[in-house]
Amino acid sequence: MPEFIEADDMNPRPTRPMTIFDIVFAIIAVLASGFSGYTTFIGFAYDLPFPLALVISIIVGLGLLIINFRIKDARIRGDNVGATLVAFLLFFVVSFISNTNAIYTYFLQNDIVGEAQTKAWHIFDKGTQSLLSALGQSDFSVEANRVKQDLDLAKRNLRNQILDPGNPGMGPKARQHLQEVETILGVNLTRLQPPSPNSSSSSFEKYADRLEDQIDNAFATQFRTTRSQAFEIDGFRDKLMKLRALYNNTITEKQFNSDTTDLMKSDLASLYVEADKLIGYHGERLEIDNSVDDIGSFQYTWNNFFNLTNVPAIILSIIISIVLDILTPTLSLLLYKPEMEF
Repeated sequence: MPEFIEADDMNPRPTRPMTIFDIVFAIIAVLASGFSGYTTFIGFAYDLPFPLALVISIIVGLGLLIINFRIKDARIRGDNVGATLVAFLLFFVVSFISNTNAIYTYFLQNDIVGEAQTKAWHIFDKGTQSLLSALGQSDFSVEANRVKQDLDLAKRNLRNQILDPGNPGMGPKARQHLQEVETILGVNLTRLQPPSPNSSSSSFEKYADRLEDQIDNAFATQFRTTRSQAFEIDGFRDKLMKLRALYNNTITEKQFNSDTTDLMKSDLASLYVEADKLIGYHGERLEIDNSVDDIGSFQYTWNNFFNLTNVPAIILSIIISIVLDILTPTLSLLLYKPEMEF
């Protein structure tokens, strides 16, 4: 039976040569689709598990890339692009939602998070200042300060007497001052051999230094044992100062992060509890609101959109999300013609 040659076989469509514009278009399509896939992942990663967000972003990125080339090919052949545009619209909706979330969150990262962290620091600063004041006024701190002041005065009198040019060394008056020191400490010190009366002044100074070191060590030991609660207060004060320095540095160096605000909130709350157990703190208890920097999740973004939080960021994130996905297909529709290119 004879075979008939179809018209398309008799007049095959000539192969269209690749141009510089085709290469540029391909680069734009890959970059736009790839970046859209990446921002899709970022936008969904706040709410979805990592594997699911990754799969969705890959599907969206590859889908947009394929559709962009299908639109280009259809324009060159003169085919109808209606069905392809419908497919593009489906991918565009998913991409637009996640891209807008990711881009809007990025814009708010420094503004809202930084503002919330700075406000939290002011509350933390005021709260810890109140705690430090309460520590200084506690009975244990007052007692420890009184003992330290009395001891410093007794040490100074002892040293002056040891170095007295008219009667240097450990004479009766010096022993009287040493006894006063032991009374304040509540312990007897090991007697150190004093220099001979005709020794040099530097020998008496070294002797006085050794004696003061012995007194300071004895006070430190007593401070940690018989006055253990005063020692705990001192340790709590050091903890407060370190936390204040840490969080103050994050503000000074503009290291803004919502996790830091959360830590400030929990640390301040735990400090109040610790102060209550230690000194029976009954002062003002400030609380940090860490919900004002909630960003990333779709529910936070929609809530911020509804409340018109940072209108320029809202408008810009919407425009960038739209342009990111429609740029390539728009180039295809406007610059490619059947069997010819612009």
